[in-house]
Amino acid sequence: MGLDRGVALRISSPALEAMREELAADFRGLLSAQHQGGWAPHVTIQNKAEVDQARALLRDMQATFEPRPIEITGLQLIRYMEGDWEPVARWSFRGPRSFPRRRRN
Repeated sequence: MGLDRGVALRISSPALEAMREELAADFRGLLSAQHQGGWAPHVTIQNKAEVDQARALLRDMQATFEPRPIEITGLQLIRYMEGDWEPVARWSFRGPRSFPRRRRN
């Protein structure tokens, strides 16, 4: 998928989307407006490049890229601190997970 000044690969995973929905529900009232809205899971390949460079990479990737499965092994919490990103915690999955999990009341 093309970004204004970069390129990203969209991730299609109902299980990942279900996990995100559950986390968003658990953090209801604490999320910023940006994170309350829609969600498009992706992996950023290029960011903040010149527009021509980004468009050229997107054309090349559209011509040659073959989608394939990926494995997500855990989650990481990172805090944005006035221009810097600060790792806070990391949770590794212990094995295959089935989603969605049971909702808490």
